[in-house]
Amino acid sequence: MKKVLSLLAVCLIDIHILTASSILITDLRCESLTDPLGIDNTLPHFSWKIQSTNPVQPQYYEIQVASDSIRLIQSTPDLWNSGKTRRPASVMVPYEGKELRPRMLCYWRVRIWDEKGEASDWSPIGRFAVGILENDKLQGAYIGLAPGHGDVRAPLLRKTFTIDLLATTFLHVSSLGYHEAYINGIKADSRVLAPVTSQLDKRSLIVTYDITPYLQQGENEIVLWLGQGWYKRTTFGTDYDGPLVKAEMDILQNGNWQQILTTDTLWSGRENGYSDTDTWQALRFGGERIDGRLLPGDLSADGLNKLEWFPVTAIPVSNHRETPQMCEPDKIQEVLPPPTRIFRSLVRTPGWWILEK
Repeated sequence: MKKVLSLLAVCLIDIHILTASSILITDLRCESLTDPLGIDNTLPHFSWKIQSTNPVQPQYYEIQVASDSIRLIQSTPDLWNSGKTRRPASVMVPYEGKELRPRMLCYWRVRIWDEKGEASDWSPIGRFAVGILENDKLQGAYIGLAPGHGDVRAPLLRKTFTIDLLATTFLHVSSLGYHEAYINGIKADSRVLAPVTSQLDKRSLIVTYDITPYLQQGENEIVLWLGQGWYKRTTFGTDYDGPLVKAEMDILQNGNWQQILTTDTLWSGRENGYSDTDTWQALRFGGERIDGRLLPGDLSADGLNKLEWFPVTAIPVSNHRETPQMCEPDKIQEVLPPPTRIFRSLVRTPGWWILEK
């Protein structure tokens, strides 16, 4: 009996090898971005790469787009099915399906046929979301640390919120200055210096995070860690002496987005211990000062509750546009370790400190 089962297993593996395509579709991109959660238009373009052990000349493609990934698995896309289209393209292929709307979350996949008529398997399923566009405004107020409660140039902003039922949840953040988002003590993703630089007296960029993995049923904590960056009176003529942020959190229920929270004066804040040391004008970038006494050691609810918190203030920002960020985020590529050289002593001379090896 064991020999029969072993022979059957070998036959099934051989059948899979014979039927699986030698052509693979990889690196799916929408608007040249990998799984973007907020594109700035409703007519996206799709790109992909083709991998094969032999040279391939693509002749046809088929793209399917749906409002749910299950529809793609069942081959019942409800937004667009290009059908087998004769076109040797794989870069910036335009969407030609049903009209898309702001905040719409979509899923897509593609397959191709080569010059011999051999079809690839379907690609892995990718996703994209239409961002907050035009008349569909980002909700909330621009807030910052209120004066008189520490250095307003480098605040932590905090809010507690409750979720009854877990589902796909997006956080949209537009900051004047840099930000990092933390949910229940965990950083929302690996990007740094977000958003990328824009002309902050005219435009800020919306960064959208999928925070679903970090949420828990019941009470949750969000922390927005802000840094002033380029948002200074010496650079863009700012509306406030410190960084500001507007944020909106939404949960997807029954195909519709329901708002959970926005930034308002019910948030609380405190200084985070960072400050810079110069004007950020040309040739005056200076450095950064960190006060370890003020740095939070833990961004979980228990750690946050040990700190003293103060009011925030809402600041009107005029003549300003908010649009989705349409480029890859900044990320740490390499960490350089400190030198292993050990200094024997620290000697002070007039006007100088000298390290002796």
